[in-house]
Amino acid sequence: MEDQTDAERRSDASAVPPDQRTAAFVIPDEVVVELKKPLKKLASDEVLTRLSFRPPTVGEMKKISQRQDKQGPEAAGILMLSLLSNDELTDADVERLNFIDAQICAEKLQPFLQLEKPSAKD
Repeated sequence: MEDQTDAERRSDASAVPPDQRTAAFVIPDEVVVELKKPLKKLASDEVLTRLSFRPPTVGEMKKISQRQDKQGPEAAGILMLSLLSNDELTDADVERLNFIDAQICAEKLQPFLQLEKPSAKD
């Protein structure tokens, strides 16, 4: 008998991207990512094993877009993770984050960064 975690992983992997326009789509107060590699913050002795982010505001997305225009997508991604961090990460902290963990963080935030295309039914 398979455990529930494996079944959940398969259903998540095959899930259709959420339609953010529906009433069922809820904007959470935070998105949590369990890190593969702990992160020691530069300004303290704090070691984080999970990170928490909040969905962005229009003003924050404006700043991220401006950073992308001036410095490129990598710099914009670093700013995004530091701006939206509930853990008060600095750009320097984000730069020290394991790259796989950073990609998972960005992936978890994706539904709050861009609307999916409307389905053919809409």
